Amino acid sequence: MLSYTSDNNDQVTISWTDVLSGMTRVDDLGYQLFWGAQGGSMGNEVRTQGAYATIQTLGFSGNYEVKVRTINNCTVGQQSPIMVLNTGNPAPPAVIKPSRMAPPDVSVDMCTVIIAWRPVNTSNVIINKYLVEVAGADGIFYTVSSCGTSAGTTGCSIALNFLTQGSPFFLREGMRIQARVSAISSQATSDVSDVG
Repeated sequence: MLSYTSDNNDQVTISWTDVLSGMTRVDDLGYQLFWGAQGGSMGNEVRTQGAYATIQTLGFSGNYEVKVRTINNCTVGQQSPIMVLNTGNPAPPAVIKPSRMAPPDVSVDMCTVIIAWRPVNTSNVIINKYLVEVAGADGIFYTVSSCGTSAGTTGCSIALNFLTQGSPFFLREGMRIQARVSAISSQATSDVSDVG
């Protein structure tokens, strides 16, 4: 009969009834343990002289099939019934990426550029902050570090002269102000929005 213990660290010790107890042990007498993912090939094996084996190659949570048989130089014994085991190891948590945001609204009011966005759907993820980028005169998008720094923010305002005179933007009169936004959670960053 097979049994197992797991240390929840990708290591499982499998043991069985020692049918060779009382026999004179020689180097060629022992056990052969086979294992593999349930429903797949049992292509993994280990040989041991004791009635247990510690396997360190099982992955995260999943069902595995295990069987054992006796072996020596002349012959192999009948295989045990297959035992299905679950390692009990927790699978790594799934990374939940925030949904892609809609393009932000960009407007100019006197000497201030206003960038506004609609919060991303947060039913499956908590947003920590937003990343706001504005295109410079060279067409490259640069992060505006003063915008979107808290979760509840849905917009920001930037002094127009910061974008026209400040490095790296140097926007010229008549240029369209282009902005895009991403949502950032503790696990991942959303795909960047289209340009608004």
